[in-house]
Amino acid sequence: MNPTERQSGGAIGEFEIDGVGTAYAEINYSSFNTTGGIAQSGTFFNDEYQLLFGNSSLPAAWETSVQNAFINGANYADGGLTPNQEYCSDPADASTCGVWVGYATYVGKRNVEGGPRQDTIAVDAGRMEWVLKVKLVIKIGNMMFQCFMEKLIQVLFILMTSVLQKIS
Repeated sequence: MNPTERQSGGAIGEFEIDGVGTAYAEINYSSFNTTGGIAQSGTFFNDEYQLLFGNSSLPAAWETSVQNAFINGANYADGGLTPNQEYCSDPADASTCGVWVGYATYVGKRNVEGGPRQDTIAVDAGRMEWVLKVKLVIKIGNMMFQCFMEKLIQVLFILMTSVLQKIS
């Protein structure tokens, strides 16, 4: 579970203003903060790496196992392929020919050297609202008219932040 902190509060008020009307006010505020772990980055089979034949940094046991799997007919080559020889995918087309110089290798790994990362997300929101309700009385002769008028003023705000940080 990610550590989460929530806070909220609000207030409502009603005020009678003598000779004018009634004023209402409402204020709300909420805050939400969380810190979440993010997976480490890395490379996931995106790039091709060439492992050339005769590379002195490759262990002999590894090279033998790869040759048994890919060159000596066990899986893909069906025998007959020789390292550092020219092969053509279409013998009638010279542009498809090339020398087989090594293995194309794809690596999938996480960058654990970079360490874990965290993302802090914070959302603060609030609302302030004021209403003024006025009663109007109009007399014309012996007739009386009453009407109410309201004026609403609303202020909304939302502040959202996201901070990515490396954990030391």
